[in-house]
Amino acid sequence: MFFSQFNDEEVEVTFFVTPDSIELSRNNSKAYDITSYINDREFVVSSIFCTFLRTALGTAINGKPKEEYEPWVNHLFPLEFSFGPVASHLSDSEIQELFYPLGFEVSITYGEIDYNMDFKEKSTARYITIKGSTTLQMGLRQLFVLIPVLDNYKHYYIDEKEVDKIRRYGEGWLDEHPHREFILRQALRFEEVYRLLEIQTKQTFHNESEPKLRLNDLRYEKIIQKVNQLDDKESIVDFGSGEGKLSEKLGFVSGVREILAVEPSEAAILKALKRFEKVEQNENFVMPTQIIGSLYYFDERLKNKDIIILCERAY
Repeated sequence: MFFSQFNDEEVEVTFFVTPDSIELSRNNSKAYDITSYINDREFVVSSIFCTFLRTALGTAINGKPKEEYEPWVNHLFPLEFSFGPVASHLSDSEIQELFYPLGFEVSITYGEIDYNMDFKEKSTARYITIKGSTTLQMGLRQLFVLIPVLDNYKHYYIDEKEVDKIRRYGEGWLDEHPHREFILRQALRFEEVYRLLEIQTKQTFHNESEPKLRLNDLRYEKIIQKVNQLDDKESIVDFGSGEGKLSEKLGFVSGVREILAVEPSEAAILKALKRFEKVEQNENFVMPTQIIGSLYYFDERLKNKDIIILCERAY
């Protein structure tokens, strides 16, 4: 955190956050595996950034500074917040609609790097600047809630405490926001799944000795259901196939002729191979072809397939 402007008329402060990917992997039992180092969190503004922001500006966000500064808590300032890059699946117009109702002007840029290919136009990474008259507390609280909504990522478990946090930081603006339901759904995106899981578990399993339904099983079930509904499904790419649980299920889907299981971890590939070998003799099973790779690397073998699946892991 450093100040590049500080005078009676203008204050400009910059927060620079960069997680140490080596340190994040140091205590990981799979630190030897390349997947420990495939992580975009180091490069984008996300919930990790918000955590540091709350630590650095906790008194401003909570509105409880030293007594001599209390009169400024409710003072409206002409504020400008610039942050990025943010990796967001939302369109520019959808991003703007999150901030316009809060009274902000919004500008979005894609950086100044020139590529030989058209990656820039297709990139989800953007830099966002918002300008408006508001209190510092309100502006910071809105960013704290909306940045993870843009990024659709939180690096910690979402539970009832998170509901209380959203309610606290959303006080005074979120209830009146025209896109309130969308914001809550993004901010608490796994909450509905957990509640669905809880309900189904109570209804389905009355005997405690029976296995409980897992979140992964619900996710795979939904994916298989969707694949079955599609007309074109002969060739499927399963990105981040891991230990092969989803690829195995895809191998039993009627109409599937080819499955490419793409995974960078050698340890996971070996476990997947053992899983496939156990059911390989089944006449209805299509043996997946395992490929060492990831979404980050171009591979000619993955072109012109009917379906590409990226099954996000829930954190």
